[in-house]
Amino acid sequence: MIKSVLFSLLAALTLYINAHGQSIELPYYTGFDSPAERAGWQQFRKGFESSFDWGDNGSLSHDYNVGGDLTDTVIDWYVSPPLKFISEGQVSMKALSWGFSYDPFDDGCEVYAGTSNPDPDIGDFVLIGNLSYLDPDNMFIDTLFDIPLIHDSVYIAFKYKTIGAHWRIYNIDSITVEADSVSSTISQWVTATDIQLYPNPADESLFIKLKNESDKQYLFSIYNSAGRRIVQPQPLIADVATLTTSDWPEGVYVFQLDTAEGIRQTSRRFLVRH
Repeated sequence: MIKSVLFSLLAALTLYINAHGQSIELPYYTGFDSPAERAGWQQFRKGFESSFDWGDNGSLSHDYNVGGDLTDTVIDWYVSPPLKFISEGQVSMKALSWGFSYDPFDDGCEVYAGTSNPDPDIGDFVLIGNLSYLDPDNMFIDTLFDIPLIHDSVYIAFKYKTIGAHWRIYNIDSITVEADSVSSTISQWVTATDIQLYPNPADESLFIKLKNESDKQYLFSIYNSAGRRIVQPQPLIADVATLTTSDWPEGVYVFQLDTAEGIRQTSRRFLVRH
């Protein structure tokens, strides 16, 4: 009797651990290329269960509801394993959408972050980005979204929704999740305070400068408020780099600095206002 009770308790504990898992330290990366990279991801189907759902064979993808009835509302979530955030952070990824429907209300893909529980009905998920109708069509776009959460168990989630049988497919790959404050063994680690962005807000031009000279090679990129990379990686040295911002829409932008080897250093937000 006692052995039976102990076995039941052990089994229940094992199920709990497997369900919740131990939070993964950042940085976290997955391209869904192996069982290890796919480990911990879960699907939650909250609407009509069509024959098409999230798949993760080589990349994360969702097909449209082929042959669906006009009343079918497909809502499929795909949620990451728990990630440990000691500070606010960011998630970057390559995303692609293509198809023949053009109504984001009826057909789209959104990015969420939440805490405590991976089930969207229980976890407190908040919208952090939108991958619907990326432009140009049928081409992987680099995206970057802020994660305004500090928690031992943060979940990144993708929500696919379609009403009827709208023709829109989404692919997501190379997901990287990082905290804003990351320790490193690199001797010349660059922090946000080492970067000068001026004027801020910018009008006609933005000037970028490293406060301390360095012989290390860095690359910088710029993302807009929708998470799209609008300035491709280019070198940043101790001399001042200049960007023309006169034709940029007003709003918040993110400056991202990486080493030439692709190791993320820091990011800073700035405004463009005309």
